[in-house]
Amino acid sequence: MGIALLGAAGTATYRVQVRDAIPADTPREAAGAAQDSIGAAVVAATGHPGTIGDALIEAARSAFTQGFQLAYGAGAVLTVGIALLAVTSLRTSAPGLDEEDTTAS
Repeated sequence: MGIALLGAAGTATYRVQVRDAIPADTPREAAGAAQDSIGAAVVAATGHPGTIGDALIEAARSAFTQGFQLAYGAGAVLTVGIALLAVTSLRTSAPGLDEEDTTAS
């Protein structure tokens, strides 16, 4: 479930970023395809050679990178947080020591 949430966050980031980065003169169908996935953006860009195709690929590449970084960053933060939680929750005293033995005399 955690992987699905990270993937959804990455996908949402991609869609927002690519929508904002697509040039205004990009045909509507190509812009819509680019918002679906990076693969669809590449296919749409090959149908529009020149500056429109290049700009579409660059927008998709940049948006994909940002979405990927967000998902991996969130995953790393969650992993460290869970590890810290596990360490603090599972901490036990040394075997053979009573509470009375750990106090200074």
